Amino acid sequence: MSEQMKMRIAKQLTIALQNLGAPIELLCTVGSYGDTQTDADILDALEQYNERGTCMEQIIAPAYEWKPKQ
Repeated sequence: MSEQMKMRIAKQLTIALQNLGAPIELLCTVGSYGDTQTDADILDALEQYNERGTCMEQIIAPAYEWKPKQ
């Protein structure tokens, strides 16, 4: 499957999920398909989401806390 086709599919899936009220975490994961993430990374994130209801702790780890300079 071409990268352009993956991006078109991801776009339509994202719109469908958005119309169903899906959480932003899931929208971002699906929207990354064919664009910024590898197929394996997307599959891993979706499996984590389906098993635990979240995939962000694996994507954003370790946690980063921004603190303004004083």
